[in-house]
Amino acid sequence: AELTALESDGTLLEPERLNEREQAVHLLAFLNDALDGSAEADATQADLRARAAALSARFEAATALLVASLGGALRAGRIRGASLRALLDRYTTYRPTTLGFLHLNYEPVDVLIGGAFGLDRPVEETVPRTRDMVHLEFSPTSIVLEMADRLDLGPNDLFVDLGAGLGQVAVLVHLLTGVRACGIDIEPNYVAAATRSARQFGLRAVRFAVSDARQADYTAATACYLFTPFHGQILRDVLARLRDQADLRRLRICTYGPCTLEVARSGWLRSADGHLPHTSRLGLFVPR
Repeated sequence: AELTALESDGTLLEPERLNEREQAVHLLAFLNDALDGSAEADATQADLRARAAALSARFEAATALLVASLGGALRAGRIRGASLRALLDRYTTYRPTTLGFLHLNYEPVDVLIGGAFGLDRPVEETVPRTRDMVHLEFSPTSIVLEMADRLDLGPNDLFVDLGAGLGQVAVLVHLLTGVRACGIDIEPNYVAAATRSARQFGLRAVRFAVSDARQADYTAATACYLFTPFHGQILRDVLARLRDQADLRRLRICTYGPCTLEVARSGWLRSADGHLPHTSRLGLFVPR
């Protein structure tokens, strides 16, 4: 009955109905799991699984059309700033008026951005990770939206993503705000992929550099972001570098994930909004 209802709902195949389609995808996954413990006859199970697989393929094709549309608009420079924001707002539950928003899960907007930015393409790592380094993960798009809302970035700012991975945060911050953006990462293949991403959208104000964050150039940075790319001694060393820069000009530090708790314990930083540190909130810190 659940499958029949999904099969008969033609609106789910409209490309822009990504939210509803992603809900349906999760339901299909649940139904497939339920069949594992089902007492249905083998032939019935096979039929149900085949119907679910065919429906999943149709959903993927519809989402691919939406992703291709966004990718084409980005490459042509037709969607930037407010128009891009209006599109992304359709596929996230984050709203600027929600104080202390918890970024707990990936959302349909992440499917859209991940597809348009090619984040699903495998990239080989060549630099061995040490104990204090963290494996590649992608920031939820909602975190980037909140940073765009709260940082009030302008033409004199430089946004720096530390441990930028494949570059989607720096690229998206620039697309939303127009601010100059830079991403640094110790993995050359990540930097190469991030650079290709910026170039495909024709972004000259976004650059990426291969660097150890402990030796990176922060002399022009006015806002930095860390999605827990490292912790322990590496994080302490990087924060010491940033403290020196904060003595020279206004500097804001945004965090997400477990590193938020470590940054909050830094004696020279305070929360800009008074919120208690939380690993699923955007941390926004300024010098005391």
